[in-house]
Amino acid sequence: PFHLYVTISSQTAVGVLAQKRGGRYQPVAYLSRTLEPVVRAWPTCIQVVAAAAELVVESRKLTFGGALIVHSPHQISTVLTGAASTWMTDGRLTHYETVLRTSPDITLGTDRNLNPAEFLIGERKEWEPDEHDCLGTIQLMAKVREDLSETPLTMGERWYIDGSSYVKEGKRKSGYAVVKEDGEVIESGALPANWSAQKSEIMALTRALELARGLEVTIWTDSRYAWGVVHTFGRTWRDRGRGILAQRPPLLEQQHSFQPGDLVLIKTWKAEKLSPGWDGPFRVLLITESAVRTREYGWTHYHRVKRAPPERWTAIPSLDDPLKIRITKSGTGNQGRTVRQ
Repeated sequence: PFHLYVTISSQTAVGVLAQKRGGRYQPVAYLSRTLEPVVRAWPTCIQVVAAAAELVVESRKLTFGGALIVHSPHQISTVLTGAASTWMTDGRLTHYETVLRTSPDITLGTDRNLNPAEFLIGERKEWEPDEHDCLGTIQLMAKVREDLSETPLTMGERWYIDGSSYVKEGKRKSGYAVVKEDGEVIESGALPANWSAQKSEIMALTRALELARGLEVTIWTDSRYAWGVVHTFGRTWRDRGRGILAQRPPLLEQQHSFQPGDLVLIKTWKAEKLSPGWDGPFRVLLITESAVRTREYGWTHYHRVKRAPPERWTAIPSLDDPLKIRITKSGTGNQGRTVRQ
């Protein structure tokens, strides 16, 4: 049979296809494939599933239907049946199972010995046995906090949350609610009409967690999306927010303190010298989580907006007539110059 040794390095699936000849294993091919962006966000133990599937497809071009044994320090078969469905779509999971499990000539093995593919990804390091439980590692990597569990608590309160978005009499309405086990409404409220049902569910979950601070509470939801945010995607979003991953999480909180009616200055650029300046003041009409709207400039990202300094009135005595005074109003205008009226 052929032997395929699989590992991952720098978002790349690396493998060595070998066959036993003359009492020792000889390499047949060195394989590598760049992992998809979606796969790169998964825990390493699940990335190996995708890496093994990709390299098995490439190896089949050389084995011509011969028996193939896949070696990896990760428990690929256990991950496929246990945790993979939480992280990948049904179509992707079906594809991986078809490639790795339905073919009678493919065997998935867990090998703690030195993996030859490790020699393809850089300088050799002192080898140590890689012994770990993949399912436990995946759960640990996905948890936002250590005391978070899928098992209901035996003590404390039970809360139920729900969020919805629907159309009534031609108008879309959105809202959320947090309710106790006996039916008592802890909190409920309307949400912006353009919010989806998924975003409403997240709002309900967020408010429940904020209200349950310091309490022992089991929170129930019928939303798989909200459940996935807590048990699967929350850790990923947090890592993205820290810059560990390239993408950013969706904005769930307002990123600035501007409110409708505030006077603000907007950053502009002079074409001749490409130097920054501030134009205004303008009054804020509308806001979102990351932008403000004025009549003069429309929607502007909050990074280009700052509060206008308070207007100041000054009385200047006239030099010609001691009975006359000149009253002026000053504020910050273009390029930081004083504007007088």
